[in-house]
Amino acid sequence: MRQAISRRWQAAQVAGALLLLALGVTPARILSPEFAAAAAPSDQTTIYLPQVAQNYGPRYAGVFIPLFDSQAWNGQADAFVALTGKAHAVYLVSSGFDCPWASGVASIISALTHIHELGATPLITWVPMDCQKGGFGDINHLALPNILDGEWDTYIKTWATDVGNLGYPVFVRWGHEMNIPSYQPWAGQYAFGADGKTFYQDAANQGCGLKGCFGDPNAYDGPERYIAAYRHVHDLAAPLAPNIVWVWNPYERNWPLAQDAPWNQYNNYYPGDAYVDWIALDGYNWGDQSGNGDGRWLSFTQMFGAQLNDLARLHPTKPQMIPEIASVEDPADPNRKAAWIRDAYKSALNYPLLRELTWVQDNTFVDAFHYDVFHNQVPVPVDFRVNSSAASLQAYSDAVAGWLSQGPLN
Repeated sequence: MRQAISRRWQAAQVAGALLLLALGVTPARILSPEFAAAAAPSDQTTIYLPQVAQNYGPRYAGVFIPLFDSQAWNGQADAFVALTGKAHAVYLVSSGFDCPWASGVASIISALTHIHELGATPLITWVPMDCQKGGFGDINHLALPNILDGEWDTYIKTWATDVGNLGYPVFVRWGHEMNIPSYQPWAGQYAFGADGKTFYQDAANQGCGLKGCFGDPNAYDGPERYIAAYRHVHDLAAPLAPNIVWVWNPYERNWPLAQDAPWNQYNNYYPGDAYVDWIALDGYNWGDQSGNGDGRWLSFTQMFGAQLNDLARLHPTKPQMIPEIASVEDPADPNRKAAWIRDAYKSALNYPLLRELTWVQDNTFVDAFHYDVFHNQVPVPVDFRVNSSAASLQAYSDAVAGWLSQGPLN
């Protein structure tokens, strides 16, 4: 089980890719993709993304390629472009607070440099944990209270300074998927109690319960601690790295479900418009055969539709992206995944604020979270790659071409 969890962590979160907003600026300059690729100006009047406007520029395609081997990753990125026949604007990579493989920017600089050389924009998944315990982190060592206490301020400032020195825009999603239990160090449901590290069910009948141990006595402590930590990291990093485009990224489904635990509704974790440039959702079609997920074949609209509309209603000035999306094959129907891909990229056009989709090009994923919740059998790694079949590869190339050809919306 630990090995499976570790592989999902490495595959899902050592990720790679995100894109650049084509609007954003100094008072006199629009941030075009060409300007984004230029070196950062030396004066302090330049702001990379001060305001988000209604026209978000063209759509973008992104890809995550597991960064198992930093020496081989650049070639793998080039091979993916050749395989699909499509340039990608976003590549997802990861960095962890205290993760030996990628705690600092220097550990991923080769990939970041290559992404920039490709004319693309990195999306960094910045995870506030130590990557112990099979890759999911030791909550007793590093969690939201440790960040709020200032223990990681020096690290945060150093990391941000290094990102600022890159000289080009970088998307950063800090503490993603906070509304599910996969990552205990920052998951809201593990941030209750006086210590800020107590599981919500254990805290419910202890001391102050679910409210009152932190901040506003009328707010739920778990989401409130997450917001406070997000803002703390942002306030330290943003002045040192004005090239960061901040991405807030819950999972497409809350767990526990919001109807059972209203405090865990994803909007309860929103840090505020001043702290977020883009809004994101992750989600996967795990199918009904692999032992992963909740045993259903889900379409793009079933996974994302209601949530994208809800987020657009609540945050109409924020562009949207999906940094992690993929589907399994159906053993009983060799064309089902191909059809799913075509439908996904076509359905995505129905959401005007949705500007970017990042495909997870990986065949080592195991959904350890849903295994714990829904299943007794041990799940097997699934093949999310676009070339899991010839039909799927052709579908992906066609679907991306269709997605990109639509151009910007008015």
